[in-house]
Amino acid sequence: MGSEFLFYNRSSLTDAYQFLFIDEPMHTSRNRESIHIQTGVDKSVLSAGAEGECGAGWTHYGSSCYLLKLDPALWTEAKVICNAVHGHLVEIGSAEENNFLKNLLHDHNVSRAWMGLEDFVVEGEFVWTTSQETPKYTNWDVHQPDDAHSGEDCGEITITGKWNDGPCEGIHHRFICETE
Repeated sequence: MGSEFLFYNRSSLTDAYQFLFIDEPMHTSRNRESIHIQTGVDKSVLSAGAEGECGAGWTHYGSSCYLLKLDPALWTEAKVICNAVHGHLVEIGSAEENNFLKNLLHDHNVSRAWMGLEDFVVEGEFVWTTSQETPKYTNWDVHQPDDAHSGEDCGEITITGKWNDGPCEGIHHRFICETE
């Protein structure tokens, strides 16, 4: 008897495919049957491939792979989900990359998406989440960032390619993960 498929579940939080198999029965020294259970995660969905190839759902551009997540999430949730797929919220380094992402949003009819920009430490001084460095390139919309209502600390890119600061909690947006 070969491995029997017992359970399969797609986790929306991690986008990892989990599986559970029961292998052939094993016999113990007392001649009782025991069951060997294997669990695991299908790592093919977790990260982008090497040499310019990206995993399923990821899009290659330049030296990175991008994953546009269509299930809306809070900024903090989006950060966790990107980390779970071995990436981070997108960090935009050039006008060309920004234009690529603008087109990605347009192609999927997404009006705005979270990116990895925040000003938690010093209000008004936005930094990239992974490096804590000030962006060398920005594309803020007119009168942005504005910290409206004293609660906008997380960056988002809009379908026009312009950036805005939005509230990290209370607003669910789609988001873009990146891996190099």
